[in-house]
Amino acid sequence: TRKAFAGQKPAFVSFVAPDGIKLQGFLWVPARATSMEATAIIYVHGGPHLSESPKWNAGTQLLVLNGIYVLTLNYRGSTNQGASFEKWSDVQAQAEDIFAARQYLKSTLGIANDRVFLWGSSYGTAVAITALARSPNDFGGIVLLSTIAASSVADRALESVKVRAAFHGE
Repeated sequence: TRKAFAGQKPAFVSFVAPDGIKLQGFLWVPARATSMEATAIIYVHGGPHLSESPKWNAGTQLLVLNGIYVLTLNYRGSTNQGASFEKWSDVQAQAEDIFAARQYLKSTLGIANDRVFLWGSSYGTAVAITALARSPNDFGGIVLLSTIAASSVADRALESVKVRAAFHGE
């Protein structure tokens, strides 16, 4: 008889963006977590009017099982955060939230900038690209899935990025 794989459960985390906005998310910590050479992914969901929850996800579990921290962030515009938070639709402000998440990983877990990767999906690809393009040295790289929302910013924003790959979309 095979046992069902329950996987890791995340911790609820919160931190404050430089402009004082409180941000929330969920952090999956690998069982073999070490601060030496730790790697993390900041997952930037689509929407923007969607939200992250502590739901089970096979991709997240695979990353965590392989020793990678995963932070799912409810950036400005995400739902279930209150009406004033949900009204945000400014991709530049949302990119600032990504920097706040990176700083959280660095200050609490000691993860170096070049070991933090962005993973954007749908609308989240535009937010992730905006953050990476603004400061390419603050991240190790980027993964883009369903890039339709990113097509308007991708060409000019990613001119400084040397290696890139996009899946499922334009």
